[in-house]
Amino acid sequence: MPSIATHVSQKAIVALSATFSPMATTITQRTLRNENADIMRRLEEGETFLITRNGKQIGILSPAKRSYFVETEALLHAFATAPDVSYAALREDLDAISDQSVFSDGK
Repeated sequence: MPSIATHVSQKAIVALSATFSPMATTITQRTLRNENADIMRRLEEGETFLITRNGKQIGILSPAKRSYFVETEALLHAFATAPDVSYAALREDLDAISDQSVFSDGK
């Protein structure tokens, strides 16, 4: 009986994007409890923490993503002064760089 692995494609896996996150500062659960005010301040400044208990990693404490508020007038001004968009030209440009075929052989 053939193994399942013989049916798996041998194509190379290539990442098309990557996520970069700075290295987290490792702290213990006790440090988190005892120094929470300092840790919250550092968290607000963007620092990420790896929490451990008895030498085992138990979680990551990272800053929440901040939302940016834009005044309505500023947004309306940005849209009003934006250049006109030719949707036909945009479609042509997108078609020129993308492969719309269903199969990899172009059919």
